[in-house]
Amino acid sequence: MSTDLRARRAAWAWRIIGIAAALAVLAWVVVSIRGHALRGDAVAGPVVPALTETRMETIRRIAVRSTEGSFTIERGPEGWVMRERGDYPVRPEAVQAVQTALQGLSFQRRMTSDPEKLDRIGLGDPQTGGRGLLLQMEDEQGALVVDLVVGVAAESGGVYVRQADETQAWAVSGDLPDLREPAAWLALRPLETPADTIIRVDVSPSEGRAYGLIRPTVTTAGVAGAASALGFAFAPPLSGVQPSAAVSLEDLALRLLSVEPIDVAPAAAVQAPARARLAVTTNANLIIDAEIIAVGEDSWLKLAARATVDTPEAVAAAQAFNTGSGAWAYRLTANAADGLTPVYDTLLPAASVAEPLPFTLAP
Repeated sequence: MSTDLRARRAAWAWRIIGIAAALAVLAWVVVSIRGHALRGDAVAGPVVPALTETRMETIRRIAVRSTEGSFTIERGPEGWVMRERGDYPVRPEAVQAVQTALQGLSFQRRMTSDPEKLDRIGLGDPQTGGRGLLLQMEDEQGALVVDLVVGVAAESGGVYVRQADETQAWAVSGDLPDLREPAAWLALRPLETPADTIIRVDVSPSEGRAYGLIRPTVTTAGVAGAASALGFAFAPPLSGVQPSAAVSLEDLALRLLSVEPIDVAPAAAVQAPARARLAVTTNANLIIDAEIIAVGEDSWLKLAARATVDTPEAVAAAQAFNTGSGAWAYRLTANAADGLTPVYDTLLPAASVAEPLPFTLAP
């Protein structure tokens, strides 16, 4: 074999070795990239970078869609309202809390992109029965600033997101407030009056006798009828009757102040006979009449005010109440509804049981 031929073969061999080495390096890079994606290695950055403070000022509509229900929140001249609840006012702090939470979400790692697996981490399409929640925010021109499906894994409690038109899921850091329940957004406080202004509550339960609760009056500094700090007692003709040790009449009398509705509707939309009633008398010459209404399996609370004296102040206060809280019906849980008007007998100590006579033989 000639020297030239041997040299050419050696050169070809080295060239093949070089090509093979280059292919090996390329294959390693490709495998590394694929492995990086499959392992879900950390990623970083805000989930909604466009949601700046300035851009939030342009948001005019927020839509929430889930299998539990759907509702739309819009910014109007008087502030945020919920369209599906007759434009009931939305708490501004609830909108602020969602904004702050969205701004605090950051990507952590890539998750599945398989549509069949999305519901495992709470990102299934809510329009087809999935557990995800669709959250959208539109600006003044109708452009979507936020268009996310958000979810929480049932087992781990981790927070996950995906773009509504994509199946790629991401684990994120941060947290979101309760978005599914309308009550979490709404200012549901049916009766806002200072507790010390309530001087009498008359209760008509769904069964049994009606009864009244009244603040005892005392004479202080020569002024008769001053409000007592001793709480509530049964009103005549039940004066002196003592409730069970487990019952607080003051708690019962003031319970309407702390009731927590779970939904709301225009009062005119809830029509049915009342199954129980309350009448709350205040020292501002007002009586707040409350009706507990059953519609199917739901319990609703409706309120109306009336003046006890014909003075401009009392009449104006009653009218203001009726155009505010009185314009709505508030949905309650069954326990909350029953707790407002408990049956009289349940407030009393259990009846004592007579000791049996000793056994004796008849003479």
